Amino acid sequence: MTRKSILFVSALTCLSGGLVRAQQVCGTDEFYRKYRAEHPEVAVYEKQLQRELLQNMKQLNLQKFARTTNENEDIVYDVPIVFHIIHDYGAEYVNDTLIYATVQGINEVYSKTNLAQMAGVIPTFAGVIPGTTKDYIGKANIQFHLPTKDPNGNPTHGITRRRSYLASNGDENSKFDQWAPDSYANIWIVARMSANHDRAAAYTVPIPGAAANPYIDGINCLYDYTNRDNTLSHELGHYLSLDHPWGNTNNPDIACGDDGVDDTPPTKGHNPPPAGQSGCTPANLYDTVCTQGYFKKYSYDQMITLYGEIYPGLSFNQYDSTSFIDYPDTTNSQNVMDYTYCSKMFTYGQTQKMRAALISTVANRNHLFADGNLVATGALESWTDLPPVADFSLGRISGSIGDKVPADKVFGCVNSYTFTFIDRSWNDTIAGLSWTFSNGAANATASSKTVTNTFSEPGWVDVTLTATGNNGSGSNTIERKAVYVADLTAINPDGYLQEFNPADIGNWPMFNYYNNNFKWSVSKHGMYDTTAICYNNFDPRANNAYTLATSELLGTPAGDYDDMFTPAFDLSGSQYAANCNLNFMSSSTSRTTVPADMRDSLEIWYSTDCANSWKLLTILSKGALHVQGISEVNYSPAWPADWTLQSINIPAGAKSNKTFFRFRYKPGAGANGLGSGNNFYMDRLHINNMPTGVNSAMLETAGVTVAPNPTKGNANLYVKGGSGRAEIQVADIAGKVVYRTQQALNGNVTVIDIPAASIAVKGMYLVQVISNQQTRTEKLVVY
Repeated sequence: MTRKSILFVSALTCLSGGLVRAQQVCGTDEFYRKYRAEHPEVAVYEKQLQRELLQNMKQLNLQKFARTTNENEDIVYDVPIVFHIIHDYGAEYVNDTLIYATVQGINEVYSKTNLAQMAGVIPTFAGVIPGTTKDYIGKANIQFHLPTKDPNGNPTHGITRRRSYLASNGDENSKFDQWAPDSYANIWIVARMSANHDRAAAYTVPIPGAAANPYIDGINCLYDYTNRDNTLSHELGHYLSLDHPWGNTNNPDIACGDDGVDDTPPTKGHNPPPAGQSGCTPANLYDTVCTQGYFKKYSYDQMITLYGEIYPGLSFNQYDSTSFIDYPDTTNSQNVMDYTYCSKMFTYGQTQKMRAALISTVANRNHLFADGNLVATGALESWTDLPPVADFSLGRISGSIGDKVPADKVFGCVNSYTFTFIDRSWNDTIAGLSWTFSNGAANATASSKTVTNTFSEPGWVDVTLTATGNNGSGSNTIERKAVYVADLTAINPDGYLQEFNPADIGNWPMFNYYNNNFKWSVSKHGMYDTTAICYNNFDPRANNAYTLATSELLGTPAGDYDDMFTPAFDLSGSQYAANCNLNFMSSSTSRTTVPADMRDSLEIWYSTDCANSWKLLTILSKGALHVQGISEVNYSPAWPADWTLQSINIPAGAKSNKTFFRFRYKPGAGANGLGSGNNFYMDRLHINNMPTGVNSAMLETAGVTVAPNPTKGNANLYVKGGSGRAEIQVADIAGKVVYRTQQALNGNVTVIDIPAASIAVKGMYLVQVISNQQTRTEKLVVY
């Protein structure tokens, strides 16, 4: 079997990639296929890439391209590399030692010093390429270094950490904290990939994608493949333009193919073995399906180009001045770029191609190893012992809908709730820890890695952790109001109305778990006054569309959630035995008209055991949540008519002498990953013993209210106070009276039925109550 290429295919062979992973397969090619479909404008960058490669090679002449690299074959290229740990304090919170070991393993592969692995290479590829003195096992002479300086010149060990819900949704949106990609190779470590990459354990942005949008340049990798079977050596191969041995697809073992590198014989490729099994099987190692009779014919100049000289004993045909190399008839199944889970080597040709890609200006790869960049990043400087970075996490509690990670245990009662605090300090070997806790902590100070505590005083708890490094490197302290301790004194709901005045909500703690702009806060847009609660949910990115080559692409609200907790309410009274409702006024819009993209939700939970467990009360979403329809601008209610009553029945199981409520807002995103919702407002929260839908706050204020409203059947008119007889009439929007009755008022709350037959036509009606020479009017909507 012969192939058309010499050692490399055209410059555009660097448009693909993949990964080594048992069970799961490559993510790079699938990513780029979708990326090109969604962003056809990337074709401009592909053409630009080709033009630059042509210019770099003087012409599309692979002989000169290869000669350039062969002349400098022994030069070592040094590349700064940085790891970004995107985590939610789960197993993906890998320690620094694992990163150091990973970089060492990568460098052994790229310097051909992975002796233990190479000892297992089968004889076919353990020797030299026939007719040459070149070893099959290639030595790329590329070394990756964790830098000693960050982009601002601050000392670093080349590792960053960020807490994010996107740790469980890894893709382009989770590529936070990128360091300049023309100065550092960026790798992000995540817990799970997004649904768009659910088959991938890792993937790389191909060079044209990186040139088009440098903000996504780099590699995403699952935490449990960080230092597993050369996964990142494989991905860095794609980062430097290598394909899979069978070509640029995600699917091996289908058809014979090649990667354009002559000394990697044609192959179908191999699927990963089942978990826990090795792919170093005779069937893989001695696979000859695609390689029978494989050789390559070369001209005299081509031999010089490929291998640098003509080797003794290699004869040339006197008629056409050609010769050939009889390459192995066995697939190079132990190649780092295959899926056998038996990776041990790159070939000579692959290492030359990676060096050629590294000296290219495309995606500024050639700046990575420039002398000035190595000085600026401190990549070759000796490491200094840095102070640790103090950090801690909390214990977790389950209880939500579809959450990939349980929520922090941030809220509980005085004396009866146990909080857990876990040291997560990093950046140095930790020699000592010092904790302090406020609020009458059972353990006011501690020095252990994990601390459990109860608190005797209500309110926000100040937690301080000081981490001290070894060898006199110094210490670092973190302070934060980490948890809230609730008072056991319950509120009597009778007559209670929460209008969210800042001076009155100190016992309504709000948690922004991921420290971003999607969060609960006090708002000046109240129903009747200048105070309310708002969940800030407006994504300001222009037109809710991706913008190529901009950091605006990064981040998505999908997967975020934030909590607001109420104080305890005493619902054990007999007056709540029959009717008991949680009521509040809400105002919200969506930014999208696409129902599938309306993904915002408000979950309301209750707890009767001091927050040790939570039960779902209800979920508001779509039209029930976005009651004011659609608005593409940053929404806020303008007048009382923009508000709608939310009335939620409280079941018997929630009626305790200390019932807490938790409002959990989950912002949604459209198909493009950007926010599809808008701001949500809440005001005038109260609990009453009226039937569901009765706005008792309105009844107190106006003296009349109608419920249910809107309705699709009958409705009830509620009149508070008064005496004597009242005349009630209902008129449609044209002023036609459709129902009239009289009713004696009982001085308390009088209920008057409005029959469904009288309001059978959908639309708006005006309900008037005339008594004691007063007229009170309420609107009623029938749908």
